[in-house]
Amino acid sequence: MALTGKVVAVTGASAGIGRATARELARRGADVGLIARGEERLAAARAEVEGMGRRACVAPADVADAEQVEQAAARIEAELGPIDVWVNVAMTAVLAEVKDTTAEEFLRVTQVTYLDALQKQLKVMDSTAFSMCMDNRMPIIVFDLFKPHNLRRVVLGEKVGTLVTGS
Repeated sequence: MALTGKVVAVTGASAGIGRATARELARRGADVGLIARGEERLAAARAEVEGMGRRACVAPADVADAEQVEQAAARIEAELGPIDVWVNVAMTAVLAEVKDTTAEEFLRVTQVTYLDALQKQLKVMDSTAFSMCMDNRMPIIVFDLFKPHNLRRVVLGEKVGTLVTGS
C-alpha cells in the first residue's frame, strides 16, 4: 500500500507500538492523526512525525469512549483531510506476575479490550471505528498483533490476516 500523502489515524499513538507505528507511517510518507490519552506524550509523537517532514494532528481521546473517538476522528479530518487508514493499537498493560496483580489492575487492562467489547457487544473492534471505516470505504485488516513482524508486514502492505472491505 502506498502511503505517500495518505492520512492515517493511529490509536495508542503516545507510546510503545502505537508510537512506533506512527513514526514508521510518517517515514513512509503518511500524514498521521495521533490518538491517545496522554497529551504530553502525544505532543512528543507529533514532533517526531513533523521532524520527518509529515503533518501530524494530536487528537486526545480515550478509545473506551465512543464519543471521544468520534471527536478525535473529526479533528483529524478537519486538520489533515479524510482518513484513509485507521490503525487500532491502543492498549494498556500491567507489568507484574499474575499473583501480584490486583483486581483493579486486571479491570484496568481488560476494560478496553475484553470487558468493554463484551459489555457493548463490539465484536472485533469498537462500533464507532467500524462504522467510520464502512462509511468511508476504508479497509480493515484483522491480524495477530503479537505474531512477530506482523505489524511491520501490515504497514509494508503485505497480505496478513483478514481484509474486511465493503465489497
